[in-house]
Amino acid sequence: MILYCIVTAFLNVLGGVVLGLSVFLKDPGQRQNQLFSWFTVSFTGWSFFYLLWQFAQTPEEALVYTRLLLGFSTFIPITYYHFVSRLTGQGNDLEIRIGYIVAMVIAAFTPTPYLVNHVEPELMFPFWPKGGPVFYPYILHFGYFTVRSWMALFAVFRKSSHGRRNQLGYVIFCTVAGWIGGLTNFLLWFDIP
Repeated sequence: MILYCIVTAFLNVLGGVVLGLSVFLKDPGQRQNQLFSWFTVSFTGWSFFYLLWQFAQTPEEALVYTRLLLGFSTFIPITYYHFVSRLTGQGNDLEIRIGYIVAMVIAAFTPTPYLVNHVEPELMFPFWPKGGPVFYPYILHFGYFTVRSWMALFAVFRKSSHGRRNQLGYVIFCTVAGWIGGLTNFLLWFDIP
């Protein structure tokens, strides 16, 4: 299982860098490309520290990496929602601003025990993170903007013409598969094997 985590984290880092750069460099001035690239920055940062965490040799080292990966992952749902809002024409600017503000407040707790309290052995993992009190608002923020993104995508997908449906279908398929894979990490945070 740890080998699986190492391989997938490495592929996520590689894929995030390649995809983020290729989309951005296609047209750096296009706002939608910029937003997608910011989403890949947050995703790639999470994946990079997730990879380093798998190689941690001490609880202190693992704690630093898990705090940093959570700091990056705090921005994944809001940057994704911002991208999806632009892609679909759905979304609310005030909601996006509030989402970024909440993400920054949560991320400010990254170096403290309030977001990630400690690490301990869990199943086959020698250092699994355990959340502090700010972890619960993090989960709410994560869940809210993930669901909002999917709602916007599916609402526009249902009403779209064939070509647009293909574009949105591709985004839905690729990102929902990634979200489902990533969300499985949360189960152990709540002691669900």
